[in-house]
Amino acid sequence: MANIRDAVDAVIAAIMAQKDYLTAVDAKTGDGDHGLNMARGFTAAEERLADLPADAPLAEVLHEIGRAFIENVGGAAGPLYGIAFVRAGEAVGANTRLDVAGFEKLFSAGIDAIQRRGKAVRGDKTML
Repeated sequence: MANIRDAVDAVIAAIMAQKDYLTAVDAKTGDGDHGLNMARGFTAAEERLADLPADAPLAEVLHEIGRAFIENVGGAAGPLYGIAFVRAGEAVGANTRLDVAGFEKLFSAGIDAIQRRGKAVRGDKTML
């Protein structure tokens, strides 16, 4: 990938393509809205990202995705995914590229944010 935005765009496209599958899987154990929520959040995120330069720092990209989820996705998913993206961005800072150590830092910060916000622990029936 040429830059972090290419990777983000690829992830968004993959999730959008699996909207119906995510909804069907969620319907087996939950309320069946996960794919719809992901589509709503990432559609709003794409609109916000369109206003950023292609070489925007990762923190800014993830912050905008997080705000899109917080502002556009209802239920628990919006705030949980939103804070995960925001905190992940804070963890990696101004990088426009990400190595394995940076990805681990990003991912760990997102998980920690979800656990803190949702008070989730291992073994709970949560998105973690």
